[in-house]
Amino acid sequence: MLFGTRSSYLIELEEMVEDAGLSAVKLDDENPEQISAYLSEVSRTERKDGRKFLISSGDPGTRRVLFLAAIKLGFEPHQYVAHSSSSVSQSASIGDGTHINRLTSIASQVVIGRNVLLNRSCSVGHDSRVHDHVSFGAGVILSANVTVHEGARLGAGCVFRPGVVVGAGAIVGAGAAVVKDVSPGATVFGNPASPEGRGQTPPSQAGGEVL
Repeated sequence: MLFGTRSSYLIELEEMVEDAGLSAVKLDDENPEQISAYLSEVSRTERKDGRKFLISSGDPGTRRVLFLAAIKLGFEPHQYVAHSSSSVSQSASIGDGTHINRLTSIASQVVIGRNVLLNRSCSVGHDSRVHDHVSFGAGVILSANVTVHEGARLGAGCVFRPGVVVGAGAIVGAGAAVVKDVSPGATVFGNPASPEGRGQTPPSQAGGEVL
């Protein structure tokens, strides 16, 4: 089941699901009648295994809300899904509900939580830790031993120095070079990344999504 079907990221997730040889039912989280009908159908089915969900929304807050709502409805998150062109170390631990897009590399001893979205061409260096409900834009690079706390949003093409810690709910603008820790809830951008952005246009004024 794919929740959050009004997300522009839905097509990407559908392609990953198909690549993994899975079939999916798309459920509009804003259509309670559709969800109720599906729940009724599932309750009449003896075989309930395989009825698990993924969240398509790219916004960390929305991902978290839909994830918890689906669990409350009695569904379970699907194990992580990775595109066949991605690379995941056997020593890495990946949480349920996470999806790993094309050409993304997960190195050794990495721990990634539940319901994380890793977009195309990302790299997560060894011994890094990514907590639940984080969203990666395309081309994000985490060097070794980086920690990203719950609900952070990493814009496309941003790069992180080894050992950096990103606080919960923080937003890192597209193309930022993060060389020091980011406080919880902060928005940083620029090179080097800072709340001021060193004269660069803040993500909120640049238009479009930071993904």
